[in-house]
Amino acid sequence: MIDQRTEEWKEQRRGKFTASEIHKLMGAKGLGKTGETYILEKVAEELGATMPEITTYAMQRGTDLEPYAKRAYSNGEGVAVSEQPFIVAPWCDEAGASPDGLVVEFDTENRMLPNRKGLEIKCPMNPVHHVQNMMIKTVDQFKAERPEYYWQVQMCMAVTGLKEWDFVSYFPEIEPEYRLVALTVDADPVDIELLKARIAEAVKIKREILAKL
Repeated sequence: MIDQRTEEWKEQRRGKFTASEIHKLMGAKGLGKTGETYILEKVAEELGATMPEITTYAMQRGTDLEPYAKRAYSNGEGVAVSEQPFIVAPWCDEAGASPDGLVVEFDTENRMLPNRKGLEIKCPMNPVHHVQNMMIKTVDQFKAERPEYYWQVQMCMAVTGLKEWDFVSYFPEIEPEYRLVALTVDADPVDIELLKARIAEAVKIKREILAKL
């Protein structure tokens, strides 16, 4: 298994539409300028270019805290979390996702059960953002207030075929009972079909641009 964030992992993702940025294709009125720019980025990657990698303190904090968030989630839910590689979508070899983890559960005889849900973990730098995440109680609210994360989660389910995903917000510099909050999101068949249609459109445009160069 190729570990996430390694050079090999980056190469696997080259030119592909990925869950972490798939929201760029999901504009209310279509691909829009954001989607068009995202497609051009994938064209550039197909041509061998590497997009400038911006690593902020907030992004590094999220990477550093993710193992602690997984441990807190595992302890709280009484489950294990398995590491995952980049997974190419079975319905499109030009798209994929890198889940933060899949939930591992065992039966009463300690036999591993089939995976039924995955995790998307965010570790906000600003405590206000964590409080805002705690205030999200429904999936509709999640979609309205955190659309970039909503579509990331739906993409992960579209790629893995799982029907549930937990969006986890973790902020350790707060009272213990408020450090982690999880919202379970169900796969939405209508939104997943829309997502697949947008990706198919983006792939078609990408191929057309490459053919003209």
